[in-house]
Amino acid sequence: FAYMAAVIIYGMMCAFKGYVLVTNADRLWSVLDAAGYAYTECGRRDPGRLRRCGVTLSAMLRSFVAISYATLIVWIVLPFFVDGFTAIINLDGTVTRYRTTIHNMQFPVPLALYNSRPVWMLVYFTEVAVCIVNVFIWSMFDCYLVTMCFVLNAQFHTISAGYVTLGRRRA
Repeated sequence: FAYMAAVIIYGMMCAFKGYVLVTNADRLWSVLDAAGYAYTECGRRDPGRLRRCGVTLSAMLRSFVAISYATLIVWIVLPFFVDGFTAIINLDGTVTRYRTTIHNMQFPVPLALYNSRPVWMLVYFTEVAVCIVNVFIWSMFDCYLVTMCFVLNAQFHTISAGYVTLGRRRA
């Protein structure tokens, strides 16, 4: 039950992130445009720091996306490399063997029907599609948030550098 609840909550969070991305796409793009790194290049600042910040952000996002999709690939191919069946101990003590899928979720269908190749393939490809959508939405949303954190950090450093020189005469 706990695993099913966790999968449902995870799916609802992913759906909510996707909803936020879709319904607020115009506003999110305008925030990214307004928070461009060109703004942070003004003032008496070391542009090397901003370049290093951009390189760090790029490396972090590329690593995050690569790890996310590598994990997705592992989840997709794993059922083909493990034991083909998962043993489930029922409440009455009997053991039922279900074909292995990505999440190994039990569906309210007879065992023979679930273990038949067409039904198993339908369940497997449904789980693959859900996993692909989840990874895509999570990585898009999280990359946006991390990018905004880096951009806001750079803007605050630029503003603080401006306040340091405020009221001083230039020589």
